Amino acid sequence: MPNALWLDIETTGLTPAKDWVLEVGMIITTPGPEFAVLSTQNWVLPYRVDLNHSVVPVVYEMHTKNGLWDECRTAYNAEFPGTYESDMLEWMKENEAIGSVMHGATPSFDRSFLRLDFPGVEKAFHYRSFDVSTLKQFALFFDPEFLWMDREIHRAIPDLRDSIANAIHFRNVFKP
Repeated sequence: MPNALWLDIETTGLTPAKDWVLEVGMIITTPGPEFAVLSTQNWVLPYRVDLNHSVVPVVYEMHTKNGLWDECRTAYNAEFPGTYESDMLEWMKENEAIGSVMHGATPSFDRSFLRLDFPGVEKAFHYRSFDVSTLKQFALFFDPEFLWMDREIHRAIPDLRDSIANAIHFRNVFKP
């Protein structure tokens, strides 16, 4: 079984046609059942919140608290901000992850932004997804008190680590 590729995106909102990708994180793990981390990569994209006033207050507060606005501003001021899509694809190739199933929490959301902003990266994934948030909804349907790890940091790599921890938790719950 191939390694698992986990992806998370942080954005300025929920609508790909009008909102911006701020951060893309990827983690490659063994396929399971332990999901051991093999490689991690993170890209913070340039964005100046002070020049773009369309950010809703909850998102503004969230990314102020977690430091993402500051990192995006630093990326904006960089002389050579990079070619993010080609960097992502190169990292996926180097880690033999082209064609991987997309793992994460609500990968359909991430795919919607990839399709518009990084179509080559979206195409580099398998069409299937492993959605940890669907497992959460399934568990909560049967047990409203189900324990779920979500620190709500809203940064790509910590959120991915939470998703991986939840996948391991579910493995233990569903294990015969």
